[in-house]
Amino acid sequence: VMANFLASQAPRDGLTIGLGPGSIATAALFSARGARYDARKFVWIGSMNSEVGVSVAWHTAPVKKAQDLFTTELIVAGAANTDQSVLFPNALNKLLGTKFRIIAGYGGSSETALALERGEAQGIGGWNYSSIQTNRPQWLRDATINILVQLSLARHPDLPNVPTVLEIARNDEERAVLKLVFAQSQMGRALLAPPEIPEEAARIQREAFASMMKAPDFLAEAGRSLMEINQPMPAAEMTKLIEELHGADPGVVKRAAELVGN
Repeated sequence: VMANFLASQAPRDGLTIGLGPGSIATAALFSARGARYDARKFVWIGSMNSEVGVSVAWHTAPVKKAQDLFTTELIVAGAANTDQSVLFPNALNKLLGTKFRIIAGYGGSSETALALERGEAQGIGGWNYSSIQTNRPQWLRDATINILVQLSLARHPDLPNVPTVLEIARNDEERAVLKLVFAQSQMGRALLAPPEIPEEAARIQREAFASMMKAPDFLAEAGRSLMEINQPMPAAEMTKLIEELHGADPGVVKRAAELVGN
């Protein structure tokens, strides 16, 4: 709704901006229902975070590392069918042949976490690493979970020994599809403006974003709020990535769209 408003109704004076997930950049590309805009026409300001999703298993589960997912079933708790806790493990099952068994219908990430702690499930197929840091830091501190795979294009600085989905793919075609599916994570908290705003307004917004990402007061407040600021992406990089995604082979786009259920 927000992206559609920015694309078609918001004033073009530079005084309205939007904040949303990186999936805004690929929703229309994947023919998502209701996405009535071309992401390439937005004025991208920057992204505050590279949001790295992870698949995790409880420490008592038989699955201990990424390769085990190809040979051993892992029962994972999931929320709604459109949530990453369901979408992402389902995509990996379809494309790579992993053996996630998804129990969907939990009310959200808090309930899926409780399901894991109660022994109702053995893992979670997709949850943002920053959310684990904020909501279940004891899991990391006490090593009660094994982080199996990173649902991102690059490894998180805190997880140098955990492979990404691109690294467990078996060939270039699978890597191309997975890149389209998970590229949105590189733009985890995206700021954007309507198309066709004045060039001066775009310049001011982008420079302000760059300054904010270095401001000690802002970074201190983010730390106090437990809001991860990790690998911010400037406007030029966002624009380049979005153009690259929209220029992908149509067959790869179609396969990626099928994986995420559009």
